[in-house]
Amino acid sequence: MKIKLSLIIIIVLALLGGTLFLSVMYLNGNDSRVFRIIPAGVVQSNMQTTLGNITLNAPLPSAPATVPLYRGYYDLGGNISISTPNWSKTKANLPNESEIPLLAQQVLAPFGGIPPDAIPLGITTSSGKAINFSTGEIVAVYLESRNIAYDRQINGMPVIGQSILLAFGENGELLFIKRQWRTLTPIGDVPVISASQAVEELQRGETLNHYQDSVDVTITNITLGYYAAYPDREEETLEPVWIFSGPTNHNSNISFLVNARVSGSSFNFGNFTASPASGTAPLMVSFNDTSTGPVFYWHWDFGDGTNETGQNVTHIYPYAGNYTVQLYVLNEALDNTITKTDFIRVSPGQIPVANFTATPTTGPAPLNVTFTDTSDASPTQWLWDFGDGTNATMQNATHMYNVSGAYNVTLRVWNDLGSDTMEKPGYVLVT
Repeated sequence: MKIKLSLIIIIVLALLGGTLFLSVMYLNGNDSRVFRIIPAGVVQSNMQTTLGNITLNAPLPSAPATVPLYRGYYDLGGNISISTPNWSKTKANLPNESEIPLLAQQVLAPFGGIPPDAIPLGITTSSGKAINFSTGEIVAVYLESRNIAYDRQINGMPVIGQSILLAFGENGELLFIKRQWRTLTPIGDVPVISASQAVEELQRGETLNHYQDSVDVTITNITLGYYAAYPDREEETLEPVWIFSGPTNHNSNISFLVNARVSGSSFNFGNFTASPASGTAPLMVSFNDTSTGPVFYWHWDFGDGTNETGQNVTHIYPYAGNYTVQLYVLNEALDNTITKTDFIRVSPGQIPVANFTATPTTGPAPLNVTFTDTSDASPTQWLWDFGDGTNATMQNATHMYNVSGAYNVTLRVWNDLGSDTMEKPGYVLVT
């Protein structure tokens, strides 16, 4: 088929070991394709060996500026894996392919049925083969199971690491079930790179997954999706990824995953409050973690050279100033630092100004009088002189006058900055 191209851009990217690293991008209206050959040795495998050549020949899709992040957890039946001894045994017959979807519905009914965002991948048959090694001829085929698989999509985007697989034997016997399907909650948005930027990352070998086989691969599809990197964990955040998939020269299909987040971007799931956020020195502040989702580590930086770990903490600012507070939080998949500039404002303390009231201030002996401190600037120590040779050191005091007379009452108060005294002559009159 001949395609009319409006523009062809050819870029020579590198010359590696005598191999021309050629990139061709075809643009035709709103459609674009990329053709690149990534030589063997760029992308590593699990065994520290190299894959073969990777040829990209696929459309370049457009991408949104941001995508939502999802936090997922397993509820009842969300993560199950069951197999029977009969799974690999030879079967005389298997259910018809038309029966398999109904059998799958029946098995999954106790777990809420087939999820609405499940995408059936088709029905396959597992079988063993008897081969004549002299001639290479297949002399017999032994039926083992009829299988059905489901993948997941979120807003039309595929999810790697979330799937359902069932295998059935004679008379619809369930031979195997593996269901890894989390309940998802959107927790915020993150910016993502374009498909062409993802191609550059793949070209540098920056993949999230690896393969052991040294096979040649032809990438025929590029799509934006999600990756559940830890499917066996109870909770996990699904990460956005670019998925590069296509066939190998060994008649299999594989996919490479490239991190889709914009470099340096983070999802701000950390947050906190403080009370009070302002006041005079010394100021005691209670910090409370309000982060989204499960967090198992907290590190507070109070902005005055001190720090502490723990979810909810209390800190005293002894000196005046504006303090920037940071909270670093960590969950199973992500870390995040939230910074609040000049969040705590501490004004200079003041020397207290002593003052007080009393009730009653006159009456017959014996006279019981209650004294109440009304000093300014939050004193921390008090000394009462009731004028009859007795005193007290609490903030508010009660005193009994047993002898008639006019009594001078004095209150002295202190804080870290100094002290002040208030004297009231003849303040209490006992008749």
